[in-house]
Amino acid sequence: QDNPAHIKLAVEERRRQREEAVKKGLPDVTDQVDIDADKASEIADTSYTSDDVEFMQGMIMHHHQAMIMSNLAEDRTNSNAVLDIAGRIKVTQDDEIDFMQSWLEERDEDAPNPEMMHGMKSHNNMAGMATPEQLQELEDSKSTDFDRLFLQLMINHHDGAIKMVDILRKQRGSAYDPILNEFASDVVNDQRVEIERMNILLVGLSDDPRAVLEGGLYDAE
Repeated sequence: QDNPAHIKLAVEERRRQREEAVKKGLPDVTDQVDIDADKASEIADTSYTSDDVEFMQGMIMHHHQAMIMSNLAEDRTNSNAVLDIAGRIKVTQDDEIDFMQSWLEERDEDAPNPEMMHGMKSHNNMAGMATPEQLQELEDSKSTDFDRLFLQLMINHHDGAIKMVDILRKQRGSAYDPILNEFASDVVNDQRVEIERMNILLVGLSDDPRAVLEGGLYDAE
């Protein structure tokens, strides 16, 4: 089986030849190259679409909001379980943002820096995104009120990420890039696991004796 790196180089060489032909006013003969069906399929599978690019750009902003919400937990919750979830989200989402930015940069596509995009108003219409009012309410809440709202918003947020993958896969020719395809599958699987964990916590909130404690306290008699 051919090395994916070699396939990528073949695709890049084909694009370079096409661009050179256009510059020189020559006919594009790259489509006339003799390759077998398996090779053609492999090359096609390394391509990406504008939908793929928009998905990665949007998911960067989507992940960043999850980190913003998770950063609020330490000073507002009295639940170690909520802190654990928030900590996992911060680590995984930060790593995935780095991955998505690298994927875009390697393909000479715009890789947004969410830290430089204050407010993210243009991205509020993405599936699962919390509104500015909801984020403010979360920031103003404490203890079990924070836990409940955090879990509700984050469950919806994670479900939104799954919907974004579903939408991507319905677009013609999208997610054929093997690296992106694997990432999209990981997003779905990871988000579903976290949703299940958060649903269990959300159901058990009313029975938690720490509900009477202020945020930042962890013991109850």
